[in-house]
Amino acid sequence: MQPPVQEISAIQMAAREVLWRQGQLRWKLHAAQKDIYDSFYATKGKRFVICCSRRLGKSFLLCLLSIETAIRNPDSDIFYISPTKTQVKRVIEKLFRKILLDCPEDLRPVWHSQDKVFQFPNGSTVHMGAIDSGRADAIRGSDAALGIVDEAGFANSAYVEDLVNGILRPMTLLTKSPIIIASTPAKTPRHSFQKFYEQAQLEGCAVHKTVWDNPLLTKEDIEEEMAASGGENSTVWKREFLGQFCVDEEIITFPEFSLERQEQLVKAVERPPYFDCYVSIDVGMKDATALIFLYYDFRAAQIVVEGEGLLQGIKEVRSDLIADLIKTKEKELWGEKKPYFRLRDYDAGSAIMANELDQHGLQFVAGEKDGVEAGVNEIRLLIKNNLLIINPSCVNLISQLSACVWNNARTSFDRIDGYGHFDLCAALIIAVRNIRRSRNPYPSDKYYTDSQFFYDQPSSKTNAAKAFEQLFKVRKPD
Repeated sequence: MQPPVQEISAIQMAAREVLWRQGQLRWKLHAAQKDIYDSFYATKGKRFVICCSRRLGKSFLLCLLSIETAIRNPDSDIFYISPTKTQVKRVIEKLFRKILLDCPEDLRPVWHSQDKVFQFPNGSTVHMGAIDSGRADAIRGSDAALGIVDEAGFANSAYVEDLVNGILRPMTLLTKSPIIIASTPAKTPRHSFQKFYEQAQLEGCAVHKTVWDNPLLTKEDIEEEMAASGGENSTVWKREFLGQFCVDEEIITFPEFSLERQEQLVKAVERPPYFDCYVSIDVGMKDATALIFLYYDFRAAQIVVEGEGLLQGIKEVRSDLIADLIKTKEKELWGEKKPYFRLRDYDAGSAIMANELDQHGLQFVAGEKDGVEAGVNEIRLLIKNNLLIINPSCVNLISQLSACVWNNARTSFDRIDGYGHFDLCAALIIAVRNIRRSRNPYPSDKYYTDSQFFYDQPSSKTNAAKAFEQLFKVRKPD
């Protein structure tokens, strides 16, 4: 005879309280989540990478692991990093509250919205951070009992790599704690999440789940989603629901900027004795305002990008902030040398900003414009022929050139989380299309050319040269 339903409920509630106090919450997961959970606790690696389809409940699992770690390890710090502040507020915070619904009152953490932390009674803290807000960088220096990077494929590739290797890894050095990197594959090519996953696979520290592993969906649900995504051979279906690393080759804007080519182009080079330098701006309102600082090496026929600037959000689109950035960077790079041109786009917003910057002593001229695709093609040819050199300090430009993709109509760059509208690529196009390549910056009285080489012009003739000239001098008849 089965016990009454009420008695079973009481037993379940008592069992759950015991499990809560032990920090054992596996019972809250479905089958696919439990498989990932078990793999995580079985792994011995420093990094554990989850590559999975949409709607599998990945973030719910990550929040649960954060809570478990906080309960099991008093006075510990757990760091949960998402791509955006919006995701923290709309998704992660709500998932925490959902998991904590049946948490015993004396274990329940308090949410501090100002600091974005869940503070547990045992002294543990789960810190929420967003890559796009700069809060991720603010956690440097702490020891971490667990580090989590959620939706890594949808943050800027370079930022994710720095977050994992430059911030979280040192924080787990003494605690010997793992770092979890989780995401659906990125829409952009050559993303660092793919590199982390492939490396973790070799080390046996990765797990992969597709939509077919989701026990909450029926076969009919999945087939309906497949059809809506464009069929079983579509890039969207393969990437978003099968967790495959695939990018539609047709939408990659700069396919020549491969990792192999970057090894040749991304480097610090010595400036020539004479050169013309340029500043280019792409003014953004809802997008970022981007600045490129470069010079043209007439002798090598190369464009060399030496610096960049990126101002995010409308609050930073102020002429005084932009002017300060430009003046500081110009002086840092070129001292008292002034740019041959400061270049801007033709649109109304750029014209207004140019007028305001003129009040700060910075003159910008509207560059010639032949269309985005023509500018893209020119950059692609420069990359192919090793005529575009980029200083390694320009991490955002390098990242954007690697990840840039077209919109569906191929009329402009797409907007992608972590990259925005690829505004540094737009600023580079403005510069490349308007550099005066025919202008020779070498003084004629100091340098002369023989083929591709430049030599010092002799200041006076040698005795041998004078004697040779005298020998063949034509004399006038008497």
